[in-house]
Amino acid sequence: MVNAPVVTILSHQSWGPAAYIQVGADGGTFSWGGAPNFGSLGNVQLNSPVVDGAVTPTGQGYTLLGADGGVFDFGDAADAFEGGMGGQALNKPCVAIAFTPSGKGYWITAQDGGVFAFGDAEFKGAVEYRG
Repeated sequence: MVNAPVVTILSHQSWGPAAYIQVGADGGTFSWGGAPNFGSLGNVQLNSPVVDGAVTPTGQGYTLLGADGGVFDFGDAADAFEGGMGGQALNKPCVAIAFTPSGKGYWITAQDGGVFAFGDAEFKGAVEYRG
């Protein structure tokens, strides 16, 4: 049973062509087609809803991202944790996260185009949305 709207879907080539994980705004994770489930936030009181997630390059973990920039790691994603924007003043909510190819860093982007780089992720610029 889903307790919150589904906000993203995760997949990885190592899981096979028909394996994926659906992620709810409450951080609940639902694995299908043999995709591994490394954990969820379904029973955790969150400060803001989960808006996105990213699978590590190895396929052995994933990170969930809260709208407030909170980063929640499962599996080998914990090895890559370099911080987040949770607790920081943001102009607009965070909307997406992506791992670097090495898996030793990640980028977070916000609704206004802001980009936050962690670990070996390099900041190369950002757009600015004023709408």
